[in-house]
Amino acid sequence: MGPDVVRKVIDTVQPLAERKGLTIREEVPQDLPWVLADSVRLRQALLNLLTNAIRFTERGGITVTVRACEHHLEISVADTGRGIAAEDMPRLFQEFRPLQPTATREGAGSGLGLSISKHLIELQGGRIWAESQEGQGTTLTFSVPLPDVEVVAMDGLRRVAATLPSGVHDICLVVHNDPYVVRLLARHVDGFTMVGVPEAGRVLRLVEELHPRAVVAHCDVAPTIEASLARTPYDVPVIGCGLPRVSEVPELAGVRGYLVKPVSQEMVRAMMGQEERNGHVRVLLVDDDPDAVRLLERMLTALPHRYSIYKAYDGLDALEIAQEVVPHIAFVDLVMPGLTGSELVAKLRELPPTRDTAIVIVSAQDWAEQEATFDPPLYVAFRRGVGMAEGASYLKSLLEVLSPRYLGGEALAGSPSPTPRG
Repeated sequence: MGPDVVRKVIDTVQPLAERKGLTIREEVPQDLPWVLADSVRLRQALLNLLTNAIRFTERGGITVTVRACEHHLEISVADTGRGIAAEDMPRLFQEFRPLQPTATREGAGSGLGLSISKHLIELQGGRIWAESQEGQGTTLTFSVPLPDVEVVAMDGLRRVAATLPSGVHDICLVVHNDPYVVRLLARHVDGFTMVGVPEAGRVLRLVEELHPRAVVAHCDVAPTIEASLARTPYDVPVIGCGLPRVSEVPELAGVRGYLVKPVSQEMVRAMMGQEERNGHVRVLLVDDDPDAVRLLERMLTALPHRYSIYKAYDGLDALEIAQEVVPHIAFVDLVMPGLTGSELVAKLRELPPTRDTAIVIVSAQDWAEQEATFDPPLYVAFRRGVGMAEGASYLKSLLEVLSPRYLGGEALAGSPSPTPRG
């Protein structure tokens, strides 16, 4: 992460800070070392922290500091906002748990930004923490390892596990190539750090390095993982299940992309890179948050292309504008009052003029939360035999959460009626 990376992120959020009369100061050395991390994900994490700091700062400003330490690089975002109460600190990085509810638009938040940052940083072998005093501001700091630290960034996850907050010491490997699935599991499985592994071939090494509690994999690849572990001295349970494939969700048919807020410049560039047209490209931005619309507009105008940008702050307004200008591409928020984003997309698909409009969903709400499902079977494979008491405890845990479903008479409609006995 060089000075130019920090500067680009600051340039992105500068209009939001200026609108509130805030200053952004940077303390970034010019001779920063290289780090073992994905620069796109680090920019996204820093953008999340800055957006969050601006949201909860009413006067003063934000300071971004980057410093090279012996084994890692530290990036801090310090604000002069209202600070965080001591009792709220333990849930600071939990998803959908905004700490400072307010009736104003400036203070509204989904509670997703910091949890996304935590996920992105830990994927790079780094960690994130916060220091705050109520009424005196907050400093959020994250670190990423330097190249001379065990050579591979993923190895840093082992160090992360040793520094996790109380009650979150267990790691679970999730073999899946879709990060949204890993995030969904992390949200619902409290007390565990979910580490996504895109390929089964990488499991063995991570088992050696991280010593996870278990490996979760789709039933199709679980036997391969079991066979691989059988050739080692490790006895790690493998949980096989029908992990959801979010790309197969019918509601996303024809949707170009799904961006989780806050959105980065790279995300917008990637979406617009698929829209190659001569002359102006008509773009419709739909979001009930004016700041979100303004941020998207700034990202679009920074791209080397001419765009005609139209803005709507609710679904009905967007529908009317779309019929007038027929946008080539529309960025649509899902959660809006009145006509929701999903309903708007459905109506755009029904109308002949807008049927071919490319749709990019932009939302803090994960669509997969409602749509993704686990397919049977669900099983746990052990290398060794399980004692009666231990096995019974596993069985008891399952029985406590299982919910049987019994078909009613109406569910059997169409089935042959039993022959009456007389």
